[in-house]
Amino acid sequence: MRKLVGFIFAFTLLTGFAMSAPASMRCGNLIVQEGTNGLEIQAECGDPVAKERYFIDKYGDVDKWVYGPEAGYLYVIYLFMGKVVETEEIQQ
Repeated sequence: MRKLVGFIFAFTLLTGFAMSAPASMRCGNLIVQEGTNGLEIQAECGDPVAKERYFIDKYGDVDKWVYGPEAGYLYVIYLFMGKVVETEEIQQ
């Protein structure tokens, strides 16, 4: 898991996204943060505006979901094995 988080951090820097403090996103009564189930997110927030899947290794893939824009921000959620491992808030 530690390697995965390191990969996500490195990937994020390489793709040019601005890093910020750990972010959370709210949809209705759900606060999306590390450990939140992807099915709960889709049920409460709907489908993301963009989805990407990155192959990591034999342990699984990382899914990247983008929500927004909302109040000038995009919310990027990274999921591994169906659970949130990192969230980002990107100001537009």
